[in-house]
Formats: sequence, structure tokens, C-alpha cells
Amino acid sequence: MQRAVTLAPDALDGQVVSEHIEGRWYHDLDNVATYIGEDSGGRGRESPTPGHVHDIVLSQPLYERELSPLSLMDCDTAPLGNDDHVPFETTGIHDIVARNPIYSPRESQPSTPRPPPLPEGLSPLQWYLPNDPLYREAPPRNENHQVLRMDPIGRLCDQVSGLAQVIQTDRQQLGDQIQGLVDAVQSDRRRFQDQIEALEQSPLRGDGSRRKGKPKRTSNPKRRPGDGVLLAAQVRSYFTYLVGGSHRLLEVSVSIEEADNYVILWNTDNGLSALDCCDKDNFRYDVLGSPKSPWNMSAARVFVKAFEEWAGVELDQETTMEAVATWIKSLRQARRQSLLSRTQQEKEKGRARRQGRKRSVECFFDLHRVFDAAQQHPLLRQHVPLLERLGVDGMSSDESDVDEPGDGGSRAKRPIYQVITPAWRATEVGDWLEGFDSVYSLLRHSKQDLRGQYPRLQGRIPVVVDDKAKPVPSLPRNAYHSSWISLQRQPEFCLKPVDQDYPFWHENGLIRYVWCFSTEISTDN
Repeated sequence: MQRAVTLAPDALDGQVVSEHIEGRWYHDLDNVATYIGEDSGGRGRESPTPGHVHDIVLSQPLYERELSPLSLMDCDTAPLGNDDHVPFETTGIHDIVARNPIYSPRESQPSTPRPPPLPEGLSPLQWYLPNDPLYREAPPRNENHQVLRMDPIGRLCDQVSGLAQVIQTDRQQLGDQIQGLVDAVQSDRRRFQDQIEALEQSPLRGDGSRRKGKPKRTSNPKRRPGDGVLLAAQVRSYFTYLVGGSHRLLEVSVSIEEADNYVILWNTDNGLSALDCCDKDNFRYDVLGSPKSPWNMSAARVFVKAFEEWAGVELDQETTMEAVATWIKSLRQARRQSLLSRTQQEKEKGRARRQGRKRSVECFFDLHRVFDAAQQHPLLRQHVPLLERLGVDGMSSDESDVDEPGDGGSRAKRPIYQVITPAWRATEVGDWLEGFDSVYSLLRHSKQDLRGQYPRLQGRIPVVVDDKAKPVPSLPRNAYHSSWISLQRQPEFCLKPVDQDYPFWHENGLIRYVWCFSTEISTDN
């Protein structure tokens, strides 16, 4: 006896329909099953058999076709009916899989013990498939109880479409989160820039006050207007009168405790409702405090009222108060000098003389020499604004290797002036300034009017550095020496360097001009 199954030829991987002991099952297009057997005479006979199959069946042993889980899932699990002509061992495919494992005719069929009953509601095929709801659920049927064939490509497309929607949703959420972070960073950046601009507009001075306006620029010497000089002289005179005489100018008339208590009263509404610290009959100023401390600001108000009453004219209060602050600053410096020892006083006087000489003589021969060269040569005019920012403190000083004769006699030899470079200034700035000196020397030789002092013969080797030179603030960052600025504490607040690099170099046309002119002068000599 041979066990065989019927398969649908158009099913995926071969669709199992039924099994029988011997003979073959055929199905025509009208879904009528026909059983081929043998009668008593040895001839074949046919008998119609109802069933739930709906395709043309190709009779073929199961072991000759390869079955897949997908084809097993799509098969009809209903029995073929109760007709007498149907072999009694014919059953559904799920029973075949569960009870009668399929083997090749060439292999022996071992006796396998009967497995325990399956859970209720699950077919054998569903039990052995992967743990997936799509496989565990019973296959859908139509109104005629026929299994609806599942399209694997369509199901795959649905899964891909679902994943695409999930990715699109996640991408939109991620984009919203990134945009929120970008907005937060931009908001913080704008707030930080506003704070920097506020600091740049009102930088702190050493005494804690705010400096108004842009950084100071150095230009040609300018005389103060006569009205300002006269006002300053009258302020000094009347201020001395209110204090009680010149011998009381440097005396401490305000204690530290009084000044601190008045600061609290002043800071309540920035001095709008604060009472005057004194009156004109008992005029006192704080020589220990800054020129624009709360006490001194109130004393300046009292002074302006008394000064207008004494002069009989209405004055510009802001200008007059600024003149009072300048005079208080000079008094504080004089008091500091009076507290020094004689040796320290001599050192301070020498430093003041050098500074004054630098601002007068060296300013004229160095800074304004550079200004003249920059203003006369077209390739150097673009650098005039930066030269104004450098000022006198940005220039190098020099010292002669020969002492000046005190009697006005002639020197033994032509002196060589050793260049002293500020420690804070970058090396490339000094090299850049040498170009201005060269152009000035050439322009000086080309003039018909040769009056005045010729440029000095300067020596730059060995390099001499002035560690006590006062740095110039608000210059380009590359104008400061990198090693020097790295040792400073909070240079952004003290120096306020501009975050850009200035081109400290000269064009090739200027270099050719200097070289050709120098060659011509040396040839003439």
C-alpha cells in the first residue's frame, strides 16, 4: 500500500490538498473530485467526490515535491467530506503533518510515538511555525469558506511602507529636536554677544569706573582750547579756597567708614535722592577714594553750585565736574608721591622724566616721523588708523651708547641708539615699523629743505626688551607677543584685544621703491 498526496500545480512550492492510500484524486475545473480505483474486474472506475479543493490537482507523491511553510499555511485544512467512495484514511493536511510524517519510499519509516494533543484552537502547522502572530492566526477565508491566498510580496510591501512611515515620523521628531537645540544655541550666542558689546562700550578702568567712548587715538600734537585751560586754573584756585588753603589739600578729611556708609546711601537710586556729603562752608573731599567715587561725585556737585554762585555765571555742569575729577586725580598722585621715601621719589621723578621725554621728543622723532611717511606715501596711507591706535606707547624707545656732552661740545663719534622694544609688542610689529623708517629716510633725502635733525643710526642687535612698558589696549590680537599675552590674567577684560589679525607686512611695490631709492642714493654718494 502506498500513501500519496495531491498537489495544486499553481500553488507556491506545491500546495498539498489531500492524501489517500492508493489510486489518485483528480479535480476538474468545476471543483468535482474523481477517485480512480479498480473494480472487481481489474478495470478502473470513477466516482465523484465532493471536497473543498478549488484548483486542478496534479497527483504526485509528497516526497517528490518540496514543501514550504508558506505553501502549507495556504492549504485548505477542511476535510474532504463523508462520501462512501472516499478512502477511510483520507484526512486534512494538518493531521498528516502531525500524525504521519512524510518520508521517502526508499527510507524506512521509524515508529514515532504519538505526540501529546495540541493546544485547543491551534493546528499542527500553526504550532510548528515561528512564534509570529501572522503565522499563529488562522488563515483568512472568504464567504465560501475558501482560504484567501496570501501575497508575500504585498505583505512585504506593507511592512516596508510601515517602516518608512515610522522612519519619517522619527525623522520629523529628530528634526524638531535639533531645531530646538539650534534655536537655544543661537539665543545663548546672541545674549553672550550683547554682554560683550556692553563690556566693550563701557570698559572698566583700574579704579573701577567706566570709560566712555572709543579707545584713545594718537595723532599730531593738539593744544587744549584756551577756555578749558582757564576753567581748569579757576577750578584749582577755588577748590583750594573751599578746602581751607593749600596746606590742607592733601589731608585726609573723610574716614573710610564715612565713605563706605555714603556708598550705601548713594547706590539706593544712583545718587538721585542722596543728600549732599558736605556743604561749601565745610567742604570735604575723599583723597583716599577714586576721583569719581560716590563721595567725590557729591562733593563735585557742591563745588559746582558754589562755583557758579561765586562766578555769577551759569556753567556747563558736566564739564566743570570733569575738571574737578581731574584735579582730584592730580591731588591723589601728589599724596602718593609725598608718602614715598626720598629714594623712591627720585625713581618716580626719573620715570616721569623719561615718560615725558618719550611723549615729547621721542614722540616727535619716532611716532610723527612714522605718521609723515604714512601720510606721504600712497602705499602706507592705509595703515594710518592703526598707527593712531599704537600711539606713543606702541613705539620703541632708544638709548644712545654715548653720553650727551653737558657743555654743548662735539661728540667723539656718531652715537648709535640701541632700540628698546616693549615686551608686550609682537616682533612682526617692529619689523613692520622699520618700513616706515626707511621710507621716511628716503623722503628726507629727496627734499630740498634739509633743515632739522636727520634720522638716528639705530641698532637692533642685541635685542633689548622693556618689561615695564605699558601695553596699548584694543589692538589686533597678533599685535601682542604670544608668550607675553599667555602670561596675562584675563586679557580679554584688561587688554580687550580685537579678535582679528592685522596684515603687518608691506606690498612688493614699497619694497622695490625702497631698494631702488637706496641703490640710487648709495651710487650718488
